[in-house]
Amino acid sequence: MTRQSQATQRALTQAGVALFLIGLITGFFIHGALLPRLALGAHLMAIMGGIFMIALGSIWPQLKLGSVELRIALGLAVYGLYAGWLVYLLASIWNAGGMFPLAVGQRGGTAFEEAFVMTSLMTVAGALIGLCLLLLWGLRRDSPEAKAAEAHSEQTRRRP
Repeated sequence: MTRQSQATQRALTQAGVALFLIGLITGFFIHGALLPRLALGAHLMAIMGGIFMIALGSIWPQLKLGSVELRIALGLAVYGLYAGWLVYLLASIWNAGGMFPLAVGQRGGTAFEEAFVMTSLMTVAGALIGLCLLLLWGLRRDSPEAKAAEAHSEQTRRRP
């Protein structure tokens, strides 16, 4: 494992623990929000996002991605998980629940607040879907051709 990979693994784990802590603290303010169900969503989003980020840190060295793809995955993870928490929190404070009719009924914020929440949640969803696709690609097994080439190179190294 390279130093950069170890540093990224540590940073992801720290960011995950910090997000988990943010989620715990958010839980204290659920009843004070204009939309408590969305505040509960922010609380759960941060806790689950923190756990996901810690898990991502643990599998980081196993990802078979190039340096550019790893940086993209890191950015998508940090943006998607932290922004998801923040948008839910802002929606609960702003009373901007137009996107969540089952959770909040007919309440709604200003046109700007509703547009901000909707746009932000769409970008968060895109970031997290992109992250998961990158992770699935990075966790793939080697192709049979790559395994055969690796076995052949191992055999040639063993020969005197």
